[in-house]
Amino acid sequence: MYRQRFLSAKELEDLLMNPSSDEDDEFNQKVDKAIETNVIILPPKNDALSDHEEIDDNVQLLEDVNILPNELAGELELEGILDDLQCEPNDSENASTSQNIASTSKKESTSFQYKLPKWSKSHRVGFSNTPKDASSEKIQAIYNKIGSFNPLQIFELFLDNEIINFIVESTNTYANADRNNLTFKTNFNEIRTFIGIMYFSGLHTVPQLDLYWSNQPVFRCNIIKEAMSRERFKLIKSFLHACDNSTIDPSDKFAKVSTLNNMLNKNFIQFGVFSHHLSIDEQMIPYYGRHSAKMFIRGKPIRFGYKYWDLCSHDGYLYQFIPYGGASADNSPGFGLGENVVLRLLFNIDVPDQYTVTFDNFFTSHKLIYRLSELGYFATGTVRENRTGKAKLTEPKQMKKQNRGTMDFAFDKENGIAAVRWNDNSIVTVLSNHLMDQPITQAKRFDRKKMKHVNILMPNAIHKYNSTMGGVDLFDNAISNYRIRIRGKKWYWTLLSNALDAALVNAWKIHGICKKFAKETPMSQLEFRTYVVDSLLRSSNIPPTHQREGNPNEMVRFDDTKHTIIKMEKRLRCRNCSSQTIFCCKKCKIPIHPKCFDTYHTRTHSS
Repeated sequence: MYRQRFLSAKELEDLLMNPSSDEDDEFNQKVDKAIETNVIILPPKNDALSDHEEIDDNVQLLEDVNILPNELAGELELEGILDDLQCEPNDSENASTSQNIASTSKKESTSFQYKLPKWSKSHRVGFSNTPKDASSEKIQAIYNKIGSFNPLQIFELFLDNEIINFIVESTNTYANADRNNLTFKTNFNEIRTFIGIMYFSGLHTVPQLDLYWSNQPVFRCNIIKEAMSRERFKLIKSFLHACDNSTIDPSDKFAKVSTLNNMLNKNFIQFGVFSHHLSIDEQMIPYYGRHSAKMFIRGKPIRFGYKYWDLCSHDGYLYQFIPYGGASADNSPGFGLGENVVLRLLFNIDVPDQYTVTFDNFFTSHKLIYRLSELGYFATGTVRENRTGKAKLTEPKQMKKQNRGTMDFAFDKENGIAAVRWNDNSIVTVLSNHLMDQPITQAKRFDRKKMKHVNILMPNAIHKYNSTMGGVDLFDNAISNYRIRIRGKKWYWTLLSNALDAALVNAWKIHGICKKFAKETPMSQLEFRTYVVDSLLRSSNIPPTHQREGNPNEMVRFDDTKHTIIKMEKRLRCRNCSSQTIFCCKKCKIPIHPKCFDTYHTRTHSS
């Protein structure tokens, strides 16, 4: 890895856009060889401990930025990640000798001896071990436990009372620390309602925050106005916290959200790792302010933001995530950044032979596949040419001249690793410790010469990789569809919002898994989120002072959860019998007689 600081965006942009042609320029050679290049916008030194980002809450920043901003308060740093084979070797190291790896888990506590590969093109006896699929038994156990839960109850398994009470306590502590004449204090129900409004912004987006409380018919949101006042929402938003500033670790770049992240990781894995196929990839969280962990990755859909490493099921359930704070993170010696990420994310898996793990060429190397084989994991990943362990495969330039669908195969007899190379739109190479090129399948591609779709040959390892790799993308897509749209002025606001979104997406995913197991049709994400938002906003303790427009959501009305009778300030017409009453349902917020209460909330009498 290399790092270089620049005082201006113009200087850095000139380097990236117009690289030097001087072959003796050592720094430019490193830039060219980097497998990933990140631009980090450093905060100004005098603001290093500030929570605030001075941006207008109503300004919509452009996401299609192709160049760096010209005016920055701090310096720029160019970070390049080099492949471990490109780094200068240490004379004291020998690839064939035993290397001690720093432990991130009990599985990494023993020494690891890397064996050099012995490649053969004729060795096709296959693999002695295959992964065991125990997912159906685990999903059945989950269904037996929560199969009858409604969406709100499932959601509360992930964003549980412990997390909300922690946010309440942290917010009150932050609001009252070293502040004179301030008596701010929030509570459990207020934070639940606040979170409901946050989720509502992903379903119903308006140009400015204040418009959620507007009286104009175009923007009117009665459910928001009746749940919480505008000024109260803004006050809670200004103090919202998920940490105790007096105890945070100054060396932790994500200290403001680290405790919350740990609590969520614990809840995400409360059912264990129940999927047979797992995938590892990066997730970008959009952010345009100033922070030392902010990344700029050219060519990504989200170019500016924070980077998280995610372990997901093949269908998009998030098990674990790790924020990436830069090169200062602790890494096991002998492995590169991507390899260490894989080892850390797999820490909580106790029975490795029940899972397959898939990742892309940022992570994969022959050494990593060998290490995972030693630990009992079944792994597959696309790999870059300089990380194959010198596999005896047809050179990419030569294979590109051959017909599409051409493939080549080599097997490492010493370590039990297969290498498969395939000619598609580009040359793809895969390493695996449990998949080979056989059996051959077919893939449909468009032939420009024939101007029609044709079938080409596809090796089995590539086919399995394509079918199991997209889990993180599915999870990321589910978040982006209804991402919280309320912006904040603090650098960690987008991380708090993403944490809330992740909890709701995982709740929807587990709902879908249970419904599919019972062979029932699951709710769409829109329906699921609508149910949860409606329940959160209607569960506030504020009694209605006037009659609502329309009926409550039927899923809320008949969910048989937390419906109680309270008194109102004035009499209104009962929603069931239309006579005057001073009572109402606390959750549904509709006037109802005590004698009509059960009838109104029972589905058999509602028709």
